[in-house]
Amino acid sequence: MAISTQTHASSPCMPAAPIPRVLYLHERDGWYYFKRKIPAAIQWAFGGAKQIWKSLETSSRDVAVKAIETQRKSFDAEVARARQVKGAAVVRREQVRQRGIGTSKYLLDAHIEPLLDRFEHAHLITDDEERNGLSVVERAERHAELESALAQMLEQAATEDFAGYEETAQELLTGEQLLAPPGSAVRKSFLQRLLQRDIHIVEVQLERLRGRVTPTAKDAPPPPRRMPTMLDILEHWASDKTNQRTVDTYRGFVAEFEHVAGALPCVAIQGEDADTLVGRLAGRECSRETAENYLGGLATIFRHGITQRLVPQGSLNPFEHCHIDIAKRARSQDRRGYELAELNVFFTSRLYTSHYRPQGQVSDAGFWAPLVAAFTGGRIEELCQASVQDVSRINGVWTLRIAELDEGQAIKTEGSWRYVPIHEELIRCGFLVYVASVRGAGKQQLFPTLRNDNKYKLWSNALGKWFSRYIDSIGLTDDRLCFHSFRFSFRQWCTHSGISDEVRDALTGHWVSDATPGRGYMRVAERQYPFPLLVEAMQSLHYGGLDLKHLYVADPMKGVEPAFGQDAGFANGLPAVRRKRASGPQR
Repeated sequence: MAISTQTHASSPCMPAAPIPRVLYLHERDGWYYFKRKIPAAIQWAFGGAKQIWKSLETSSRDVAVKAIETQRKSFDAEVARARQVKGAAVVRREQVRQRGIGTSKYLLDAHIEPLLDRFEHAHLITDDEERNGLSVVERAERHAELESALAQMLEQAATEDFAGYEETAQELLTGEQLLAPPGSAVRKSFLQRLLQRDIHIVEVQLERLRGRVTPTAKDAPPPPRRMPTMLDILEHWASDKTNQRTVDTYRGFVAEFEHVAGALPCVAIQGEDADTLVGRLAGRECSRETAENYLGGLATIFRHGITQRLVPQGSLNPFEHCHIDIAKRARSQDRRGYELAELNVFFTSRLYTSHYRPQGQVSDAGFWAPLVAAFTGGRIEELCQASVQDVSRINGVWTLRIAELDEGQAIKTEGSWRYVPIHEELIRCGFLVYVASVRGAGKQQLFPTLRNDNKYKLWSNALGKWFSRYIDSIGLTDDRLCFHSFRFSFRQWCTHSGISDEVRDALTGHWVSDATPGRGYMRVAERQYPFPLLVEAMQSLHYGGLDLKHLYVADPMKGVEPAFGQDAGFANGLPAVRRKRASGPQR
């Protein structure tokens, strides 16, 4: 016990003799009290009082000296608890991001050090405030407080008694919106490390009182839940993406993963977490292809985090090389092309044999888009976004350009840009007459009634929905059939007509990498396949048994030349006008 001395009255025959002065012991009107100054930073815990006077309920000095030690320990414990709560409250006032933007709400080992760093910073900021202006006596009192507190903490650490830190731990967890279930291993680890950090803090405070002051950082360490998560990296990845549909798809991948594994910081994600996701998808009877899409998308996001240094360099991508214990879908369940009989059913349905026209946006597209798809292999969005300027004549050959020259246009990949010679069967059915009528009306879109004022800015939104209903209504109810089936059919009939795979790929925009052997045309200007070979291929394409004679028009060139005027052809070959490809929609 720290003591000082004072003199008291003695007999005239004896000199004044020193008697022990006990720290914090005060006498008033013959009764003894415990008196202690309350540090300014924690006066709130004592009702705003600046000091405490507590009666020891005795007039005996000897009894009071014995009682003072108990009161001092009790006060030190109150002060320590108030300091801890204040430290947690300082952290809590900063309020980290809401759930769904930060990391997992469950305490992870990776959270603990950042959490304790913030706890220490709050304490040292408070210590800076309290040391300012202390008198010599107050510094001595402060030193005694800390020495006593340190001894108590070391005893707790030696006996692994963490009960006194439960309330502080809960304050810190609440402030950071974290959960650590009682009795869990992570909570015990947190309590143990919290006590050790508190010991370190008191040791630093004692060193400061001895004159060895280390400055406290101005800014608090970042909250533990600001460690990047998959959602954080997704937002960074999506910042320069223009295809909202792709972004939303990947956002769905991340949401599903976090639903299963929690919003883990990326550094804490393990391969087992990816396996858990696969198990959930399997439990929902998702296909192997769906699981592969999920893992591929998540691997892309994680890889972006590594390349952008949002995740430590050298981190293993937990979504790569995962074992997917889901059987591959039977080929009988894959989407397929139309059989010849089904094509005849479709093109002799009421849409093509009566005066029926769908209502609303798809009045023209409903009639023409299937025909164009069957004879070009074009994707639904490529056709629906086309403009009348995309139909032209190149060296005397009428051609449909699949491109992204206008702001409202987008193609799936760089290789999807192409010129497709228009098949003679389309011309016989009056396709050029239709295009001429649209041009003559001053319209820009090939199908001017279509709109892209939907969530994903898709020109094909209305057509895709209508088409699914229509083929069901005419008896084509196989779930494997859709608008894209025309593209499958086109590729199949290219093969049946003797067109090589290479030319077929050039017609349909199925490009491959520059490194692929035998694809030298990939490295030529404008990355276009030799146009005469495409013309030759389209001249040889024949749907054996498909009868469209009922759709032929009397004059397939009526009004075409006047409508196109000087734009009707390019005497010198392919036009070299191409907008630089942006990171556009992947449809």
